[in-house]
Amino acid sequence: MKAFLRICAEIEATIEQVYQLFARKSEGNPELVKLWRQLAQDEFAHTQQLQLAERMLKPDIAQPNPNLPTDKAQKMLDQVKAFLAKAEDAPLSELDCLKASIRLEKDFMVVHLDNSLQLIDPGLRQMFGALARDDEAHFDLLRAYVRKHDELFDI
Repeated sequence: MKAFLRICAEIEATIEQVYQLFARKSEGNPELVKLWRQLAQDEFAHTQQLQLAERMLKPDIAQPNPNLPTDKAQKMLDQVKAFLAKAEDAPLSELDCLKASIRLEKDFMVVHLDNSLQLIDPGLRQMFGALARDDEAHFDLLRAYVRKHDELFDI
């Protein structure tokens, strides 16, 4: 369980870095920079929540749980890190960044919700449910931004 939470925290920290990168790539658009920075702050808070949960685990819950998709979480971490490395060197447009973010938030909303259903501990279930709701709010914010500015993106 500790390894699973550690991986989840690292995923959130990496997504924070993605949003910080997107803020730098969108320097000419203060409204979008503000959005990226807010999302990065939220991901930082998620990282802290997961790290705290790991530290506060009760001994009976801290044991490995075969129902948790630790391998899947590791694969997702590897994918997010690879995306970040590629995005650092790629000339991404604002629309590219928005599309990638919408996809990330949608994917992690499902993952967090699935995790909340696999966990036995009520506190951890609640935390992952809250993470899923935050992902949904991020998804909605990003989609609303695209809709508001659709003339800029020719979509």
